[in-house]
Amino acid sequence: MLEADLSTYKGKILKILVDCALKLPDKCTIYTTLIGLLNTKNYNFGGEVIILCFKELDKVLKSCASLNISRFSA
Repeated sequence: MLEADLSTYKGKILKILVDCALKLPDKCTIYTTLIGLLNTKNYNFGGEVIILCFKELDKVLKSCASLNISRFSA
């Protein structure tokens, strides 16, 4: 079912999977299994998930860096 909607809703599916992995890390094995299954049908899907994860990580690290800088500059 999700596989059929992948081409239409790929952006939303990617965002939901990454958000779930970030907010519910105890369910990480479920998400990685789902990503692996979807990747077997669409070879680039796994890579796109990794790219989005790195973008989110970069965003979080930059926001933490700005918090630390502002804390010590006063």
